[in-house]
Amino acid sequence: MSFINTEKDGAWSRRACLLVVVMATHGAAAGAADHAVNVKAGNVPWKFADEKGENVREVNVQQVVLENEYLRVLIAPSLGGRIARVFDKTANADVFQSVEQPIKWNVERRFSAYNSQLGGIIVNFPCFHHGNSFSDNWNWRVEQSEDGSATVVMTWTDKFLRQRVLHRVTMRPESSVLTSYYRYANLNPFAMGFAPWVNTLLPTREDLQWIIPSPYVAPHGFNAGTLEVLPWSWPDVDADSVCFWRNAVKGPNAGRYGSVFAVDVQRDFSGFYFHALDRGLARLFDRREQRGVKLFHAPAFFELWSSPALVHEDALWWEGYGVRRYQDEWMPIHGIGGYREANVHGAVNLVRSGGRIDVGVFLAHPVPDAVVSLSGIDGVWWRVAMDLAPDKPLRQTVRREPDRMPLELKVTDAAGRVLIHLDDKPDPGTRHELNFTGTSLWKTNELREALRAEQYYPLWRGGTGGYQPLAGLGAGHYRKLLEKEPKLFDARLGLARSLMVDAQLRGPDRPQCGTAEEVAKFQEEQLAAALDALTPVLKDPAAARLAGEVKWRQGDAKASADLFKAAGDDAAAQLGLARALSALGKEQQAVEPVRRAAGLLPGSAPAAQLAAGIALRCRKPEKALDALVVIHQQDPLDPVTLTLMAMAHRAAGHTVQAADLEKQIKRLQAQTDEPIDVDVELRRLGLSALTLQK
Repeated sequence: MSFINTEKDGAWSRRACLLVVVMATHGAAAGAADHAVNVKAGNVPWKFADEKGENVREVNVQQVVLENEYLRVLIAPSLGGRIARVFDKTANADVFQSVEQPIKWNVERRFSAYNSQLGGIIVNFPCFHHGNSFSDNWNWRVEQSEDGSATVVMTWTDKFLRQRVLHRVTMRPESSVLTSYYRYANLNPFAMGFAPWVNTLLPTREDLQWIIPSPYVAPHGFNAGTLEVLPWSWPDVDADSVCFWRNAVKGPNAGRYGSVFAVDVQRDFSGFYFHALDRGLARLFDRREQRGVKLFHAPAFFELWSSPALVHEDALWWEGYGVRRYQDEWMPIHGIGGYREANVHGAVNLVRSGGRIDVGVFLAHPVPDAVVSLSGIDGVWWRVAMDLAPDKPLRQTVRREPDRMPLELKVTDAAGRVLIHLDDKPDPGTRHELNFTGTSLWKTNELREALRAEQYYPLWRGGTGGYQPLAGLGAGHYRKLLEKEPKLFDARLGLARSLMVDAQLRGPDRPQCGTAEEVAKFQEEQLAAALDALTPVLKDPAAARLAGEVKWRQGDAKASADLFKAAGDDAAAQLGLARALSALGKEQQAVEPVRRAAGLLPGSAPAAQLAAGIALRCRKPEKALDALVVIHQQDPLDPVTLTLMAMAHRAAGHTVQAADLEKQIKRLQAQTDEPIDVDVELRRLGLSALTLQK
């Protein structure tokens, strides 16, 4: 078998490599569609160099190639789950700036800041801005479905922050849309800051149009995400363009908008268009869930950024064991002179110029006998029917005397189903106003400033991935605040959380943390200080729950159980109680609290895993499997879930299924240089592999 590796003369050359297994979930070979997505996977030698481009060497990179009639996509799980290349076969061009070899990458600084500027599409998680996820080997597998689609599933867990990401990349037959699905999970029992975002890299060109349908943009800055930094007005919407800026380098506003975050996005798309090349891209998303659209311009490249947060300085605040899911669609577009409306079916363009109207229609999948029409207040006055597909866009000029009449451009299929429509209103009226305070609250509110430090700074990492002293800033802010207001309850909770996070961010195998003895002493001191902060307010359930977690980490399961009982029916408290009872050998007493916790946390892996482990201890393997069904569907590469499933199958006498799962676990653990230690994870849950097997 041969695999795509490098580009030469517009085509990708092929090179033999070591095959790896492609795991299919639905047996696609037997019942796949006639135009099934082609999948190739293997380890391929890539060229790496130092930061000066010298000392070139070859390193095996795990990669998967998905290909259909219109797209060829190269995915590199061992480069941080990166979509390294998207090639649009219909436009004969790369959509993004591709990863070029040799890659200038100092392996001694594997987490260095601009490792992200390799090209393609990168999921930045969990560290702020340029995190370890850029350079680690992610777990992965390929799933092929009976409809002919193919999905690459990739996962990564940060063992210090205790945060996990899953990225599914799906290609479908006869479609030029690539789907990215993201699942982010907080594995901690308390709330933490999260900063997930996705970034793409493109070359800077003078024919560039930035497309962000938004009336305002905000600069970098803390609390811009809550509109506490006064935004700028985005260049006015004109009659011919979703946004107005086709030149990022020259012009009266050059430089002012070099890095902007959209505020109050009006449509469910953003993107770019190179007008001289007559091609671009629409990123499709739900603006209610993913508020953040950023454009960053540098002399040689620009970034198209997206996130559930409005700006990346404002870390999100997710509850203990919280799970979030998001989805993007990436749709290359060409041949229509730009676009003003886009959805999963395609994109349309409409430009009025003198006595003519230029119409462009791009469809992301073949539509025989598609109907394109223009209508106004006097009804439909132009209509054409033709076959449209990603390699057959429509671009046509319609002659008509100039007027200011509203127009509707509509695209339907042969059955009359509307695929795309654009309401063109040349006189959009007065722009609506938003209420901006113009003042950052954290500058005047000390509790808010402490919370920002707790949320934001633990997400930073040093150039080698080592511990950053910034992580301790949250605790410092809370201590200063408590010196002034000793009875401030929220400050005591914040101090305890910050101290626990600071303790877990240090590990004996992590740079800049010291020896194992020094790390153990530091962790012991931080946990003792956290308990001291909570002791005066233990009558409050929230404080009791955090204190129960501290006692658990100190190894006192009995005291932990007592505190979790006092914390009430909170989901994290019920899970903590079940965990402590399980560790004390009281699995029968743990059944009810873990059932309540699993019901309150339906997407939480720790809740499902603990429920399964307790069921196994109660000698109920079928109940254990039932507890894991949903979480395994959501995250099929979690080795803890797979281990518990293998144990349950063995306990139920399903030896074949157990053996297959054990092979999957070994394969996943061999894919990464930092495999998840399943025994450690089971002990975190109050379980152990040895006890469960007995």
